[in-house]
Amino acid sequence: MIQLIKSFETFVNDVPELVKNSNYKTKYFIQRLHISKPTFYRKLKDNSFTVEELVLLGELLFPEEYYDWQLKNKLKLHNQDS
Repeated sequence: MIQLIKSFETFVNDVPELVKNSNYKTKYFIQRLHISKPTFYRKLKDNSFTVEELVLLGELLFPEEYYDWQLKNKLKLHNQDS
């Protein structure tokens, strides 16, 4: 459990750099999060995104990983239903 918490903490701290180095413009994240530009930059500076916002940022920053995770979960649910 501690490793999970530490990984989450690392992700939260890395979000500003991940956003900066992503292939997307900041406007894309702002639009997808449905927040204003000043709010986005404040949250980025203060590391104050909500868990839901961080999940969405993770999906946006790592779309291939998210797709793989989503597919694995759907297959797991399908196998449990069978």
